Amino acid sequence: MNSRRPKQPFVMPKAMRHPASRCGFLGIAKVILLSGLLLAACGGGAAPAASVPASPAAAASKPAASPAASAAASAKPAAAASGGSSAVAKPAAALKALKLAVPQGDSLTTGGLAAVATAKGFFKEEGLDIQPTSTAGGATTVQAVVSGSVDMAVGTGLFALMTAFTKGAPIQIIASDAIGTGDLYWYAKADSPINKLEDFAGKKVAFTNRGSSSNLADEAINDMLKAKGLKPAELLPVGGFPDQLTAVKTGQIDVGLAGPPANLGAVERGEIKIVFGGSDITALQSETLRGQFVNTKYSSQNGDQVAAFIRAYNKTWHYMVANKTDSVKLWKDDAKLQDPESLLVKAFDYLAEDKNTAQAVKGIDLINKQAVDYKAIEKPLTQDELNKLITTQYLPK
Repeated sequence: MNSRRPKQPFVMPKAMRHPASRCGFLGIAKVILLSGLLLAACGGGAAPAASVPASPAAAASKPAASPAASAAASAKPAAAASGGSSAVAKPAAALKALKLAVPQGDSLTTGGLAAVATAKGFFKEEGLDIQPTSTAGGATTVQAVVSGSVDMAVGTGLFALMTAFTKGAPIQIIASDAIGTGDLYWYAKADSPINKLEDFAGKKVAFTNRGSSSNLADEAINDMLKAKGLKPAELLPVGGFPDQLTAVKTGQIDVGLAGPPANLGAVERGEIKIVFGGSDITALQSETLRGQFVNTKYSSQNGDQVAAFIRAYNKTWHYMVANKTDSVKLWKDDAKLQDPESLLVKAFDYLAEDKNTAQAVKGIDLINKQAVDYKAIEKPLTQDELNKLITTQYLPK
């Protein structure tokens, strides 16, 4: 979902940066002066532990300790002047930086999840220093990863990824994080005559950006209209959720869409009304709509970080489902959201724990066909191409 930034920018979670710990000791010197024996010990700071390059083969393990850290941990304790011993503290491993694109930061499963994971320390537990950047989704997110300005991204429509892949982009899909369209809803102005799907016929209906999951969902809506013998809607890329709300309220478009909890406040204020729910698009309920992907240059050198990210993502999502109130409070406090917690928690009504867990991509054969039908790609990807584009090697075993 793409390029323009929301007019009310989402405040991303604070980056976590912790320098490598320092420890070390010089040794013990024995000096005999005249008739007495004096024992002196002195301590000095060792250089910060250097990071160990990640290995794809170590995908399921936590980041390895650095050589300096290993040496310090295995060193024998220095003897004290009294003849006893004191333990040397083991230095903490340096966190590994991972630059992450977060599309539609005002959605619970993107910006909200990143905020909760940071606040609860789930990324840190996996040795990661997540450095998030907000994007508008779809092709914009893909461009950020392809250019190397970020290492990977979540919540990105598969059409955008397939389009980029056919053009030689160095990307790979590592997980599905949204199956079906149950977390999308379409709305119109409160006084609009549009009240149901059939009323979309011939109207201006928004999606975020080309190749986004909302682009696919709108195309599926047009298929439903055609099946009823109705005129398809005019589909327009309008940008992020705040931009679409403005466009609907000013009459530039007839129908906008959003993901929870975006624009639910406007519903409660009576400015707009929800007229269609994504769960009614039956053709899309068993396939991956959005996924996580990585720049292959990054993953080839940092496979363990990629696997660690997925573990932290899933741990965070399961925590959020089990602790809804606490999760929205953490998100609200971190992002300075204006909506009350009672409204934000309603986002969970549109989500399913099993469908939004990071997992293997579902329904790829259907997605491959739809990508051609909706002109995202010119011809279906071969099995070899699909095997190159999509991997399961970083998922929990």
